[in-house]
Amino acid sequence: MLWPAGHVFEIGTGTGMVLFNLGDGLQSYVGLEPSTSAATFVNSKIKTVPALAGKADVQIGTATDAARLKGLRPDVIVVNSVAQYFPTPEYLIEVVDILTQMPGVKRLVFGDIRSHAINRDFLAARALHVLREKVNKDDIRRKMAELEEREEELLVDPAFFTGLASRLPDQIEHVEILPKRMRATNELSSYRYAAVVHLRRPEEQVQPVFAIDRDAWVDFGASKMDRHALLRLLRSSPNATAIAVSNIPYSKTNLERHLIASLDDNDVEDSLDGPAWVAATRSSAERSPSPSGRLPIRARSR
Repeated sequence: MLWPAGHVFEIGTGTGMVLFNLGDGLQSYVGLEPSTSAATFVNSKIKTVPALAGKADVQIGTATDAARLKGLRPDVIVVNSVAQYFPTPEYLIEVVDILTQMPGVKRLVFGDIRSHAINRDFLAARALHVLREKVNKDDIRRKMAELEEREEELLVDPAFFTGLASRLPDQIEHVEILPKRMRATNELSSYRYAAVVHLRRPEEQVQPVFAIDRDAWVDFGASKMDRHALLRLLRSSPNATAIAVSNIPYSKTNLERHLIASLDDNDVEDSLDGPAWVAATRSSAERSPSPSGRLPIRARSR
């Protein structure tokens, strides 16, 4: 579902990428930006856009400074490509608590979140890129450990956001976890996601959210499904309110998924290593069913 922009509050305006693409439905915009130079740049640019005259303003401050802003009643709060720079998970929790208490807010949109859940896959991809094909398993493990040790950004598991519905049941209606749907294969499209937190508002039309029993989930991998089997399952259940399928490999990260599985397989004796191992793993990934990102799959939690 698409909503008109309405009244928008953004944490981390940056150079105005979100602001200058909000469209005709924008009624007001307030940005909070820690960089003085960035805030000055965007405020200057606002003056050159007639449609934003009297509607938009960027103030200087950090995420937790949102608590001191007076008179704001945003429909939506945007935190895009910012959360990875938060210092700690506790800081993120504090920000969420502040934002959910702001009057009038219907949705919190956290964009470009780096996923902790599949970070090992990302580390494997980076290690293979740095070391190239002439590498062995120990080299990959060492490089992954080195890259992980040097990580300075905050990675967030999607379960953090879906868990908010249980942590703040009186404030949150449900949470959507949305994959990046891009044609390009890169770090953004492969390892980041968006989380949309829908708050409880009496006047808001509630979207249907279906509870799924654990036993009702179909494991794509364990069931040895492929794209055609998935489509048959969907078509065979035209009257179902919801069909839940888990463990679906993603074509953009299937090689990395196989690399991690091979590195974790301690039961295999005299297994391949070196370039032959990389080649065999790549071949296995190419043969493995992995739907593309064009399938409209979304995960929700209530």
